Order: sequence, then structure tokens, then C-alpha cells
Amino acid sequence: MSSGVSESLRSKSTGRWLAYTERYALVILVFALVCLFSVMPSTSQTFLTLANLQGLALTQSVIAVAAIAATIPLLAGQFDVSIGPVLGMTSVVLAAATVRYQLPVPLSIMISVLAGGAVGAINGYIVAYLRTSSFIITLGTGTLVTGLVTLGTSNQTITDAPQSLVDFGSRSALGIPWLGWVLCTVAVLIWFFLRYTVPGRRLALVGSNRAAATIVGVRVNQTVFLSFVASGLLAGLAGVLLFAQVGAANPQAGVGYTLPALAAAFLGATTLRPGHFNILGTIVGVFFVGLAVDGLTLAGAADWVQPVFDGAGLVVAVVLSSVLARQSNKRGPKGAA
Repeated sequence: MSSGVSESLRSKSTGRWLAYTERYALVILVFALVCLFSVMPSTSQTFLTLANLQGLALTQSVIAVAAIAATIPLLAGQFDVSIGPVLGMTSVVLAAATVRYQLPVPLSIMISVLAGGAVGAINGYIVAYLRTSSFIITLGTGTLVTGLVTLGTSNQTITDAPQSLVDFGSRSALGIPWLGWVLCTVAVLIWFFLRYTVPGRRLALVGSNRAAATIVGVRVNQTVFLSFVASGLLAGLAGVLLFAQVGAANPQAGVGYTLPALAAAFLGATTLRPGHFNILGTIVGVFFVGLAVDGLTLAGAADWVQPVFDGAGLVVAVVLSSVLARQSNKRGPKGAA
């Protein structure tokens, strides 16, 4: 009898340990990367310097906001691969509004973000109400947007950003870049919305079980539509941050943000709430890749590091998140992220 009780206790202890490891593995890897690059001879002198950490926070803030934008449709069971092109478009719209047309900066930012929301609304309407593939539609609109932006700018970079935007993109408060504070604000607001509001919980329900959402009275099409609108607005905000960070708008710049954003979102689904897309996990995913690439670059790695990490990270994350999602579904539903 005692041996049976002992075996049961060991089994429960092992189960708790495995669940803990599953939930925090990526967070542990982030700290492991920090420790590794802090002691490696080739990176120990530069990795933990304030300048390097601020630069990392600055560059990853844009990717992180784009990744949050990608996460919201994923929560509804949809893909938005137009994130990067919309991001690039809004940075060009902001540049044109402020540099070419001399509009006030606040008005230009509003126009730029709303332009992103308009593309999101087009995506959302076609996907939600015409019942089409989100991957194909957003791939098409993203390609179209990139082509139109290239045509409108003659594929020329717009420079001479207003000084107020340059200052915003380069200054810090309490050692954290202002863009980092924007990221923190966005992440907290979206996390709170998804976890503690009825519309946020409905979004997660639509993604996890569309049929059940319909049965309980959730307006599924409307929810999917609004997820794309939110994605477009956040991609627009990321475009604003990119223009402020770089001080120029390249019509081709946004294309490179789609894969990192999706990779971070899927990596996020392997941590904190394994098998579920979640905002905090997405942020962890962004900085896991960012820290790895930054450390390897400081160690002298070649230009292949970024695409290899983005591509491999996406493949591994999709596989892991799919496996974890199946396991989570067997255990039963949980709350929203």
C-alpha cells in the first residue's frame, strides 16, 4: 500500500516538474542566453553594456509590436501575413505626410495608423464575410500594398524625418528607449484586454472552437473581422515606430518583418501558456530571437544568422505549438492569455 502511495506521489511530482519545464522552458533559455553571452570571451565586453541593451530594446520594439499585431488574428484562428507590408506602407505614409506634405506630426501619425487599420479592415471583410483563406488573402493584399507603395515612391527612400520624431526614436527614459515604453504600454493593454474583457475571451473562443463560439452566441464573423482591423492598426503603429527609429522610410523595409513577427508569435505559443497564443509569450519569443542574433553577431557570426534563426524558429515553434495545443485540448480549456 505504501509503495503504491509513494509511486503516486513520485508520479505527481514528475508531472508537476514536466508541466513547469514545459511552461517556462523558453524563459529559462532567454536567461541562459544572457548568461552565455555575458561570459563568452568574444562578447563579454560588449553584450551587457548599456548601449548594446538599449540598441537591442530599440530594434526589437518594432518587431515586438508587429508580433503582437500578428498574434491577434492567430488567436482567432487566422493568419495575417500582410503585417510586414502594412508596416512598411504606414512608415512611408507617415514620411510622405510629414516630409512631402508638411502635415503636423500628430495628424500624420493618426493618418498612418488608420491607413494600416483600413488594410486590416479589407483583409477582415474578405476573410470573415466572404469565407476565404486568410493566408492567401493577406499574402495577396500584402504583395499589392508593397507594389503600390513602390509605385507611389518610385522605389525611393524618403528621408529628412521631422526632428521631433527622430528625438522620439532615439531618446530614453530611465535607461529604456521611448520606443520600449511604447511596446510595454501596448503589450500591457492588449494583454489586459484579452485576459479580462468579454470581447478578448470571445476572440480566444473563436480561435479554439468556432462551432462552440457560434452556439453560445458569439458573432464569429464580426470577431474575426475586428481581429484583422486590430492587427492592421498595430502594424500601422509599428510602422510609425520604424520611421521614428530609422528617420527614413524605405518602401521595401517592411517586407522583412513578417517572418520575425510570425516566428515570435508561434514561439510565444510554446511558453507561459503552452499550446495557446499569448501576448506575454510573444514578447518572450521576440527577445529570445533578438538576444540570440545579437549575441552571435557580436561574436562575429555572418549575415546568415538572422534568417536562419527566423526560419528555424518558425518551423520549430509551429511544430511545438501544434503538439502542445493538442495536449492542452486533451486536458481541457483554459482562460484567455
